[in-house]
Amino acid sequence: MPTPFGLFPPVNPGTVLNDLVTGTQQGIGAFVGDIGSAGSGLSLGTPTSISGFVAALQAANTHVVNAVTSAVSTGNAVLLPTADFATAAVVSVLSYDVNLFLNGILQAVNGGPVGLVNAVGDPIAADFALFTIAGGFEAIVLASAAHSIVADFTSL
Repeated sequence: MPTPFGLFPPVNPGTVLNDLVTGTQQGIGAFVGDIGSAGSGLSLGTPTSISGFVAALQAANTHVVNAVTSAVSTGNAVLLPTADFATAAVVSVLSYDVNLFLNGILQAVNGGPVGLVNAVGDPIAADFALFTIAGGFEAIVLASAAHSIVADFTSL
């Protein structure tokens, strides 16, 4: 079936907006449910003595500290790849764009009529490709970290 080229697919904006609102509500509801049930793992039981009660509190405290430490460590680990992506976007991609632009100018100077088009088009095309890939990798990093952090807190 022939499909025309276009930037946006032919969809009903009302349907998309309704689906986004419904999905957001479902996501928030699931998050609240997960956090609400997260405390179910912390059980002090029914200690029969003061020392048993104190031991249960100590165990619960250790469990909470371990979960929070793990979650903070995971969050911190996300910062390094994110900083790498940001540095690449600001420094390396900009340098690459300048070189592509200069290559196009050189083509034009050497008599290539398409050189000026390449001087503008090549950096734009490269940026779309590079930022799409980098954005995908960043999304994977963030999703993995979020999954790990939620797992740390649901273990409580």
